Amino acid sequence: MIVLACRANALTAIDGVYNKIDDAEGLEAECIQGRAFGFDGKTVIHPSQLAICNRCFSPSNEELEHAQQIVTAFSQSANGNAGVLQIKGQMVERLHFEQAQQLLARQQALAERSA
Repeated sequence: MIVLACRANALTAIDGVYNKIDDAEGLEAECIQGRAFGFDGKTVIHPSQLAICNRCFSPSNEELEHAQQIVTAFSQSANGNAGVLQIKGQMVERLHFEQAQQLLARQQALAERSA
């Protein structure tokens, strides 16, 4: 319900804390599950949890590359009004274009923050 409410209101969905500070394996499993459920990140209660959460919730290079392909394809003037395109044999809708833009913008913001 949290993820749905956040999506409906253009908010970031943050999963709750994992209290077992010394259980890195359990934290990772919960982060993987949270991402699969649609959460964008996780609240932490100890600095030792940051690296695991960042790794689990960060997009992979493949996800970033795919997002860039979507943005590039929809940004071409010939596709400006297209509602759907085919990219590498997969149907991609304008909704995916918007999600790809958001993903790339979030990644850019993180990169600027880390610099």
